[in-house]
Amino acid sequence: MIGINRLTGNLENGMSYYLYSSEGENKLRVILLNKGGVNYEKDDENGITHLLEHMCLAYGKYNEKDWFHTPVGIINGEEYICTGYTDFDRTVLKIYTRDEKNPIEKSLYLVNKIISGEIIKDEVFQEVKKLVIKECEDFSIRNELQKKIIEFITDGKKSILPMGKDSIIKNISLDDIIKVHRKNFIYNKLSILIIGNIDIFKVENILINNFNSSKSKENFIEYRKKDVIGYKENKELLLEDIRSKNNVLKAYYRFQSNDSEIRGRLIRYFFDRILEQYILTKYKEINNSISNVICTDRRNIFGSDYYIIVCKGIKEREWKKKYLTIIRGILKQGINKEDFMKEKETLKSILNILVNEEVDAEDIAKEYIHNFFNKEAILLIKDDYMIISKLINEISIDDLNNCMMSILDSKSRMVFIRGAYNDIGISKVKK
Repeated sequence: MIGINRLTGNLENGMSYYLYSSEGENKLRVILLNKGGVNYEKDDENGITHLLEHMCLAYGKYNEKDWFHTPVGIINGEEYICTGYTDFDRTVLKIYTRDEKNPIEKSLYLVNKIISGEIIKDEVFQEVKKLVIKECEDFSIRNELQKKIIEFITDGKKSILPMGKDSIIKNISLDDIIKVHRKNFIYNKLSILIIGNIDIFKVENILINNFNSSKSKENFIEYRKKDVIGYKENKELLLEDIRSKNNVLKAYYRFQSNDSEIRGRLIRYFFDRILEQYILTKYKEINNSISNVICTDRRNIFGSDYYIIVCKGIKEREWKKKYLTIIRGILKQGINKEDFMKEKETLKSILNILVNEEVDAEDIAKEYIHNFFNKEAILLIKDDYMIISKLINEISIDDLNNCMMSILDSKSRMVFIRGAYNDIGISKVKK
């Protein structure tokens, strides 16, 4: 690729940054990443980080008299789309301009007010708290299921969720929010991601001036120590979800990733796709009810990483026995060489199609978020075309089998969620 379109670094104050120039972008995306989530909450304050997230993004609720006045103009809350989420180990705050006209200095001024805590105002606190409580109430059924799953996969050690408990949130005060903010929003727990039609070197200088901090020559990478303690036996949990029409099986394996380099990411990519197709094919040999198989992961849920296999639409009869038989089968015979070659050719075709396309801004954001929190390599197919094309031919079937053994050659926690309809489509919900 001609020219440099991305830049990453650290400030002396400890905050890291990732800048990406995309000529096709018509809006400026500024995303503030914070290493704060439910992992760091006490059980009796569950939901406080989620409430803090909403307070940090509440600028659009301010009255005009409370708008910030900056050297580059007034920050009108209606000029921005502010969204975010709170997870187990993170809070992600997204501040997007509605068009490209707003100068970056305005967005960074808003970020500064979030970091300093000046964005947290009593005038909007009660309104924001009511909205968060309502969100908890609206998702109460889903949250009850998720709480049982978290308690199950952590062997009863934890059962709290990032969204929090409405009964606890009702009693949280503004002072409580301010205390958590002071603990979470310190520079070495933060990173800023900026994507848009920008001059990355100019924006880097603006960042340095905005935070009154010179560029660091050191790399402040903090690696989370992961002592993987696998399950000693298989266990299963049966749940019901009246909102779903289909049965779903979720199998959780504790694992340690090796995705800090692009090669590791590609090995996982091939392994996930082949395993998905293998499970789908084997289930369809038994019955045709299965609709989809997804292999994914969740990182740092109270200190452990989980590899998750999700099978949608499977029949309830003997689900555990059939699933374990399928997994034992691929472990015994190994990855099929023909399947591996087929996936290689598929990825090469994708590379040829995407090489002339613009990288999607949300994909860029997703990759850097994984990089910051999970220490995964950033993998952008268009930008990394040459590297990926070379690595495809270097990855062997032994690499995939080693990846498989490190994940699947262990015990798991299997959650079977029975949908509202039975195997022949008749409702099981009593009216």
